[in-house]
Amino acid sequence: MHPQRPPIWTRDFTLLWMANFLMATSFYFLLPTVPGFSVSVLGANKSQVGYLISVYTVSALLIRPAAGYLLDVKGRKITYIGGLIAYALLIFSYPAATSFLFLLAIRFVHGLGWGTLTTGGSTVAADLLPGQRRGEGLGYYGLTMTLAMAFGPLLAVQLAAGGQYNRLFLIAGTIAALAMCIGLVVRYPQVAPSRGKFTWRSVLHPRVLPVAAISLFTMASYGGIVSFLTLFTEERGLNTGVFFLIYAAAMSLSRPFAGRVLDRRGPTLVLGGGIALLVLGYATLGFSQSLPLFALAAVLLGVGNGNVLPTVQGMAINLVGSKERGVATSTLFSATDLGIGLGSTILGWIADASSLSTMYVFSGLLLLIPLTFFFAYVNRYYASHKEREVHK
Repeated sequence: MHPQRPPIWTRDFTLLWMANFLMATSFYFLLPTVPGFSVSVLGANKSQVGYLISVYTVSALLIRPAAGYLLDVKGRKITYIGGLIAYALLIFSYPAATSFLFLLAIRFVHGLGWGTLTTGGSTVAADLLPGQRRGEGLGYYGLTMTLAMAFGPLLAVQLAAGGQYNRLFLIAGTIAALAMCIGLVVRYPQVAPSRGKFTWRSVLHPRVLPVAAISLFTMASYGGIVSFLTLFTEERGLNTGVFFLIYAAAMSLSRPFAGRVLDRRGPTLVLGGGIALLVLGYATLGFSQSLPLFALAAVLLGVGNGNVLPTVQGMAINLVGSKERGVATSTLFSATDLGIGLGSTILGWIADASSLSTMYVFSGLLLLIPLTFFFAYVNRYYASHKEREVHK
């Protein structure tokens, strides 16, 4: 007789999943439409649009260390719910923006709420999951962002058609408010607060840094997708929406599988194999001239990131005790934000100096660095340093 495995889909994990899915949906309502709002309503020029994403990322990056500290010291519920309330209410302030500078200020403050609630939600999810299935459960939890990414932008563009941005913001805010209401009824696990002296370890956990370095490099390459894919598809006569639909589907299928393998066999196959797929995916994207090759690149990148993202998150959580999961999550997510920001800038320089095709090939070659680092050091490091508490 095999012992019964502890369940993942408990009442509270399911409610948290629903809250994060709704929050992610509202996020992907805003992502493709706020730039259009700034140009058509506020008269911003195209060179200013990039600031809307940059300031959001920077503010999230700034708040994550503080959020991780508050999660571990002040508690999960008050920190997560505080971020969720701020995020939801600020969406209703977008129609009040009368200038681009005002909108930029809203985006900065909104990014603070985003950074807090995403750090908090992932920490709470790790608390709610059984140790033996934490990687698998985090894979399911990550599907909230992936599924929202698959249809959110398409629906948002339809809602904002004809300049109906106020309607869009109202619906996005209502969805986020519903997420807030669901978050309020989650029964949060009681984790004894960390009461150690405030140090750098309180906001940046040294044990997680090797894993965070891998996330930084993989997200640096992803910065080329976030910032330049639309320009690339226009140049090649391809469709950005098709790419993200295939990408999201591939990631959705691979995420739970990756977490399950991490739980049972460790990160060697899913993380090493995932980064290898990303190398191939970016190279394929760079050379794609037709839909079949373009779709293949979306599959490779979707499966690759579907393996890498939940694996590094599971590894980061497993490297610390329960009282330090907040700072572990913030350390990892800070590396993610920093990677996207640096990657977008550096890859933009490469694209200007050469071409978008060369830039994507370079993105793949860049990932040989974390791939080598993983097999040369991180794989053994993780095996020897992961906490015994992972099985509790």
